[in-house]
Amino acid sequence: MRGLLMLLALNAFITLTVPGISWQGHLGGFVGGALATAAIVLAPKGKKRSSWQWLGLGVLTLLVAVAFAARGLALA
Repeated sequence: MRGLLMLLALNAFITLTVPGISWQGHLGGFVGGALATAAIVLAPKGKKRSSWQWLGLGVLTLLVAVAFAARGLALA
């Protein structure tokens, strides 16, 4: 866990100090990754666990697609 936290801290430091790197993109990737991890790890145990995991990842994918579409329409 310490190695993961060090990697996250290093990424945050580089993102915030090097010009031209999108901190918003990194934050979005972090949040999306955390939500995907939660969908996989926190799925109820049992026979239907993989179904719940796929459902969670599918909902997350749908939300990301809607966000991209809404952003594209806002830019048009």
